[in-house]
Amino acid sequence: MKAISLWQPWASCIAFGAKRIETRSWKTSYRGPLAIHAGKRKVKSEWELIESLDFFQAVFWDPTGQCYPIGDNLPFGALVAVVDLVDCIPTTVLKKERRTVELRRQPGAPKMAFWSDFDLGDYRDGRYGWIFENLRPLEEPIPYRGEQGLFEVPDELVLGGLS
Repeated sequence: MKAISLWQPWASCIAFGAKRIETRSWKTSYRGPLAIHAGKRKVKSEWELIESLDFFQAVFWDPTGQCYPIGDNLPFGALVAVVDLVDCIPTTVLKKERRTVELRRQPGAPKMAFWSDFDLGDYRDGRYGWIFENLRPLEEPIPYRGEQGLFEVPDELVLGGLS
């Protein structure tokens, strides 16, 4: 199965169902199942961004009203989900529509009631949005060494971890 590495928290945003479009500087003609890998490295600028955006905490609330673990508790260096990559669209086209995700309003959840895929990606001109559907989170993260670009992981490793 093909896989792609993303830095945290972006990999977990996909695994939690909050991020349905991954923006990249390069396009791909690949369509089909794609394992999402959380990179091992923690990028300081990414975490500074999280702390500065009020809505970001809302991304990590689940339907039962519990907050998913954030920060060092997120999985690093592991496969976290499988999605179907169904399209790859230039960001100039995607910017013409605003895809909004409604927050599952729960007691104690942050006041921000929604966010957009545009809040969770880099939509500058010249980039591409990889469109994901059919999210299948893994029951537990599977430790695995990531690579740059698309790479292969054994099907049986990933498929055995699906819930």
